[in-house]
Amino acid sequence: MKNYFKDLFNRFVHASIYKKILIFLLILLYIFVMVICLKKVNVEVMTPGVINNPLSSIDIESDEENKYIGTIGIYTYKRISLLQYWLSINNNEFSVSKIDSSTDISEKEELAQGIIMKDNSITCALINAYREASKINSQVTIENIDSLYKGVTVATIYSYAKTQLKIGDLIVAVNGEKFQNYEEFREICSRLQNDHNYLSFSVVRDDKEINATADYVINDNRKVLGIVLDETYEMPKTSPEYTINSNYSSIGPSGGAMTALAIYDKLTSGDITKGKKIVGTGTINFDGTIGAIGGIEQKIVTAKNYGIDIFFVDSYDYQDALKACKLHKTKFELVEVKTFTDIINYLNALEE
Repeated sequence: MKNYFKDLFNRFVHASIYKKILIFLLILLYIFVMVICLKKVNVEVMTPGVINNPLSSIDIESDEENKYIGTIGIYTYKRISLLQYWLSINNNEFSVSKIDSSTDISEKEELAQGIIMKDNSITCALINAYREASKINSQVTIENIDSLYKGVTVATIYSYAKTQLKIGDLIVAVNGEKFQNYEEFREICSRLQNDHNYLSFSVVRDDKEINATADYVINDNRKVLGIVLDETYEMPKTSPEYTINSNYSSIGPSGGAMTALAIYDKLTSGDITKGKKIVGTGTINFDGTIGAIGGIEQKIVTAKNYGIDIFFVDSYDYQDALKACKLHKTKFELVEVKTFTDIINYLNALEE
């Protein structure tokens, strides 16, 4: 091997000046390519993705056929190479943003957060679908709907947080005060924030109720706890029955509204879609309100790629969705909705 490199060096020494220049340029090119392929950039890129079947994780006892009702999954890439970054910023279908180190979490933490929010999203989708379907189908029932509230689950803990809480903890009381919904929980925390440097929570962890504290810290000039919470309900007892397959094809809460619609369609006769290809995005709450999501432009592009007929979007993201539709020249109907009943009413008014 030593002789091989010695021979190469001798050939280079005796080569013509043109060959030496060419070799030197090739070496520089190689180094340049290696740098742009290996150098990481502290950004996050969202790209268009796929249409998912919301019933892939839920089986409903029903003879109704599945209709084309889809949720939209997009792809997210963190800390991409310099080459990928250059390609991304020149693609109008991609969204590029700088990663905030204070709120950045690991892949493992992202997965845990996504599963917690997906679980809670499915629960709220079931509650809304069965509640609405029971209004028109006497065979559909849901038990104890007003006593399903459990509390709030810790979904994320940021690196700057100072807390004894753990991801997955179910908070059931704050400083000894019980709450019946998320609004009451927020009101208690807001009331205590000015007079306390920390909060004490009663949490359920591993089926045991324990106490855990969380200190208030200053981040971005705000007094915060540095945790993300998600409202949690008991899985309802229903007729017809359902089963959950936890091997999710996607995670996160943004498919909640469409999951509720797909379940509702299985519980009611006829074809609420009128044969159209329907997708949408938006979280769903216990009361049926539809909440904001992320990556709306990439979801619009995904719907365009799949030849969708109707796209439902929450009111918080409607204006951005409308801009994306104009930019990417979509042909589907974009429908703004605030509640789950808005979706049902719109579809019921469609002609066959």
